[in-house]
Amino acid sequence: MNFTCNVRGALPAVHHQHQIKITLLVDLANHTTTKTFRGFEGCNGDQNVISYNGETSLSETLIRFYPLAGRFSVDGSCVSCNDEGVDYLEAEALDVALAELLNKDPTNLELLHSLVPWDIQKPTLSMSPIVGIQLTMFKCGGLVICGLCSHIMLDGFSGSTFFREWSVACRAGLDDVMVPNFSLPSTFPQKDLSGMVKPNGSPFLRNVNIVTKRFVFHQKTIFGLKSEVKASSGNLLNPSRVAVLACAVWKVLIGIGEAKHGNLRDSTLCTSVNLRGRT
Repeated sequence: MNFTCNVRGALPAVHHQHQIKITLLVDLANHTTTKTFRGFEGCNGDQNVISYNGETSLSETLIRFYPLAGRFSVDGSCVSCNDEGVDYLEAEALDVALAELLNKDPTNLELLHSLVPWDIQKPTLSMSPIVGIQLTMFKCGGLVICGLCSHIMLDGFSGSTFFREWSVACRAGLDDVMVPNFSLPSTFPQKDLSGMVKPNGSPFLRNVNIVTKRFVFHQKTIFGLKSEVKASSGNLLNPSRVAVLACAVWKVLIGIGEAKHGNLRDSTLCTSVNLRGRT
């Protein structure tokens, strides 16, 4: 069973800003679409109730996060808060349990693709919903919510905030949902970047084929890598899990490059950092 609909804010956004400008920070970043998966085991409630509560609370959450129900302008410079809604899909997975998906074949990306609401290759930016959501119910009572979001509007932190507040609306109602601030464009207004030479190191800025793979690192492995770094540095270094895994993968890629080209080549590791609360 598949069910698709368009969910709009429970109240029209007429009292809000009609347009929100894109910030300078977004112009400098890659315009990509991000996917997030949230899995819940043991959701043995009535599926009709889960479906109703999910859709209703999403509509209420869009009252606060009203730009997400809008559409980008043709030139991509702003978001029109026209309340066209977000894509919302419900699906049932009758032939697999959630535990099988997570544990038996965690690197099978084709299985994960079936949990995504739509293909990220949408026709045009102005016609695309900013957010797409798929709620997949499993025969075991498990539940997966996949969010497909434009990185222009939602980075990792703000996307997590949106989904957290959606859960608040579902659990406690709209009154407990935070009121977000959309004034960042006034702090970082758009500028003419036509003369800026963008780096060509990112595959998102070049017309190349990108291969996606998923690697799973278990807790024991991560702890072993951290212990190895601490021991080799005389306990002077205590890297985070993210740092130690990033360096481990980077080291392997450097070795592959050396074996392929016969010499060490320059390389750069870039990572995004959330600056909220750090300035």
